[in-house]
Amino acid sequence: MSKRAWCCCVVAAATQLGDGTPASAQSNETEILERIERLQVEVREAGRAATDAVGRVAMEEAARTRVPTERVRVGPFDILTVADQAELAAELFEEVWREDFAGLDGSPALTSSIFTFEWWTTQPAGIYMYPVVPGEGGPAVHRIEVHRQWVPTRGGLKLAVRTAIWNAVREDLLQGTPLRAWVEAAGIMTTPDVYRSLATMTSDLGHACIGAEIRACMVGLGFQHDVTEHELTDWFDPWMRRSLVVRASAPWEARVDSNDASVRACLDADDIGACDRTLLAIDWLGIARTPREANVHLLFHAVRLGGEGAWARALENPSATPAEALARASGQDVEALVSSWRAALEQGRPVAYAGIGMHAAVVVAWILILAALAMRSTRWRPA
Repeated sequence: MSKRAWCCCVVAAATQLGDGTPASAQSNETEILERIERLQVEVREAGRAATDAVGRVAMEEAARTRVPTERVRVGPFDILTVADQAELAAELFEEVWREDFAGLDGSPALTSSIFTFEWWTTQPAGIYMYPVVPGEGGPAVHRIEVHRQWVPTRGGLKLAVRTAIWNAVREDLLQGTPLRAWVEAAGIMTTPDVYRSLATMTSDLGHACIGAEIRACMVGLGFQHDVTEHELTDWFDPWMRRSLVVRASAPWEARVDSNDASVRACLDADDIGACDRTLLAIDWLGIARTPREANVHLLFHAVRLGGEGAWARALENPSATPAEALARASGQDVEALVSSWRAALEQGRPVAYAGIGMHAAVVVAWILILAALAMRSTRWRPA
């Protein structure tokens, strides 16, 4: 009902009640309020009826235009896809589950999730799900709708599937818990991509980690906090150590007193020795740690090693530190776990010169073809 119509109803109700004498003023006011309350109920009912009508029309339209779909079950994943892509969806989820998420059978979030999958060319068919509101009788719906032009490869599709699964599973980690904070705001990467992210860190900490220094991995992942003066100078350039002190003295960090003599010498006089003394005193590396995606990769490495029930063990104590949760999930102490993870990174490292031989062969072939064509010309033909 419009605002104007509502006002007219109220005015009409007021003019129809009483004779305007003082004796009837109180009863008139009461009756007007009762009439307004009844009108409010009618307005709410009319609004609900209109919403229901719109919903019915939408459902009828969706039922009329939607493409045939098929529901597929792969391990813990419930997938709804267009019928002619059911086999592809099953293969992708099977591969991603085996490669990245083995051991997730006990995930509460996956139990209450449905994944829709569509690899479309001109426009998405729009796989229809109703209702789609989690916690109100329907599942949590995670849509994987990718355009063939932008995601033309199987590897790209697997990345989309991998990301959707991680977004679903992340909800098993309670907000405010140490494990959730440890992987918060992180995406999920393949083993070669994690290796690259460590190899391309600004500091030498990542290089040291993939170079078989388990101690560097432990520090970078946040499992150990104390560093020696030798490690500090080996892993971080002088400008990085100074930037760490700048960050530690910021009001939102407040890990050091910005008026401390060593801090001032570091920041004002560029005294790197003072910067080192400050960092060694607080045992804090902050933003210099390994990428959060490495944390996520290690988490699922621990779950794969732990086998059946590993995910449930990782979740059973919400107050556990990341090191405790991963050790419980994997069944190994955290240093042995990190050592096996680093070995897995080394085994899955990207091939540095993959494809270079083929590219070189193509270039040489084109040179030979162009030379042969040129030799057909009289100008280039030998006398």
